Amino acid sequence: MRKYLLFICLSLPFMWAYYYFGAGQAYLIHDQVAELKIKGDALAAAGSWEESLKVYDEALSALGKTDLDKAKASLHLAKSRVYLNNQQIVQATKELESLMAMIHNKELTLTTNDQEKVRAALAHSLYYTAWHMRLEGVAKQFWKKDLESARQHFRLLAESKRENQSLKYNLQASIAFGLMDREALKLEPLPETDSGRGSQGVGAGRGAVGQQAGQGQGEGEGEGLGQGEGEQDARGSGLGERPEGTGS
Repeated sequence: MRKYLLFICLSLPFMWAYYYFGAGQAYLIHDQVAELKIKGDALAAAGSWEESLKVYDEALSALGKTDLDKAKASLHLAKSRVYLNNQQIVQATKELESLMAMIHNKELTLTTNDQEKVRAALAHSLYYTAWHMRLEGVAKQFWKKDLESARQHFRLLAESKRENQSLKYNLQASIAFGLMDREALKLEPLPETDSGRGSQGVGAGRGAVGQQAGQGQGEGEGEGLGQGEGEQDARGSGLGERPEGTGS
């Protein structure tokens, strides 16, 4: 019995080391990241945007090359929302485009539901990116590109869950936006949250430097989303409708 107890006592340090540096490491990282996510969310809720971004980045650094892909995606989504609410919509869109690319390139493995959350957030951010560019007077060829990308994402989401009226509404809103007159758009106030309200230089940030309305393919005749889109697709879509939610 004494030999058995002695063997157990001598084995404990090795068992602990195996757990701590082996399988248990993932659990420790998961708990650490969860705590950092809670801290970052609290800072974001208080409007401490820069501090929350630092905490989210710390959490992402802790995750490193682990396979905790859902946690990574959640942190990127949280960062994008901070950018949206801190007048940095260009950075929000880039964050989400990068996240979507990681999913497409199989760098992250997510469930269908989690992938749809990312797609919804990206569509939302692209929609308001196009909105800001139109307000800035950016040429149609630039804002239309982001709006069309948003519409495609909204369409995929709506087709995946045809019974979801909110997703259908978002698709209709993106179509209606393309048909909306710019002067009427100016009268529509941006939502106070999750819209990038107050962002500056959005067109320049999206590569539209020097392309203002009235130059090149500026606003005016030929409004719409391109070939195949038009009045028929916009039936039932009221001008000024906006997507619901951010997907994050």
